[in-house]
Amino acid sequence: MDVASWEVTGATPLFTWPRVLAQTTDGKKIYQTIRWLNGALVIDPEKKQVVDRIALGESKFASEGKDAHGIAVTPDGRELWIATQTTDDATVLSTADHRVLGKVQVGRDPNWLEFTPDGKLAVLSNTGSGDVSIVDVAMRKVIRTVKVGKAPKRLTVGLVEGAP
Repeated sequence: MDVASWEVTGATPLFTWPRVLAQTTDGKKIYQTIRWLNGALVIDPEKKQVVDRIALGESKFASEGKDAHGIAVTPDGRELWIATQTTDDATVLSTADHRVLGKVQVGRDPNWLEFTPDGKLAVLSNTGSGDVSIVDVAMRKVIRTVKVGKAPKRLTVGLVEGAP
């Protein structure tokens, strides 16, 4: 899409229902989670085509698709984090070569994933356990779990000046 004119300039076929997307900070890669893939598609925005597929293991194939859902690139652009409902974790990958760097166990059925603007924390909504996991990105460890009620999904993260 041309943001100046709001004209559609191209499309990329994605095989099935698209979910969430994330773009690298340099704009050279777009990652797209899709229903029934426990992983993500890698899209080249210049070519407007899928150039790779990241597979993180077998999907549970539930009616909603118990697979990868939330996805985000760290503010420094080095890591791709995928909220993986199949294994109830955030899988951490290198944006350079897509190799798995680690996993962080979170609540049940992680749905959405966002980073704080400074990149120090990741926040995941866990639909199945009704809570939010706050993760220290450097340590790759949950530092707090907050009960929020039934089936949390989308979230956004910001820092409030003066807050602890």
